[in-house]
Amino acid sequence: MLLVRINLATGQQTEIANYMSDDGVMGVGFSISPGNRYVLITPQDGKANLYILDTYTWKQRVIKLNVNDRGSAGEALMSPNDKKVILVFREYPVEYQGDLTYGSVVLIDLENGSQTRLLSGMEFHDTPKPWGWQDNSHVLMYDGRDYWILDIQTAELIKTGKP
Repeated sequence: MLLVRINLATGQQTEIANYMSDDGVMGVGFSISPGNRYVLITPQDGKANLYILDTYTWKQRVIKLNVNDRGSAGEALMSPNDKKVILVFREYPVEYQGDLTYGSVVLIDLENGSQTRLLSGMEFHDTPKPWGWQDNSHVLMYDGRDYWILDIQTAELIKTGKP
């Protein structure tokens, strides 16, 4: 996957992210912060890192994620105040059980580096995914059927209507 920034005034193209495996295939997730300053990148490269690229300074921050050794992460969204990231871990059971994987919704505090599992222990396909921040404390989630509001202070999940 290639992510390119295009300056519409000049036509200049700047490569932001280029993730390709040796065999030419690699999954990667990315999102852009609400203020358009940061790009969040979660490549499926087996390293379980979250990369945060500051598009003003072109400096990149790497956060090692606390996911099990066969797990991965994705669906990363930054809070409106640029202080927190919510994302989903996908982890495999200790003993192989076919396609069974578990999901956790994790909050990363970018100021102190903490990683807190707000929701965990669900089958991955039933795990609600971040859809968008409502404010700095509430995240709209979607599980493929229903919409939920997640309070990041209490980890309370409340069913809501379609936005």
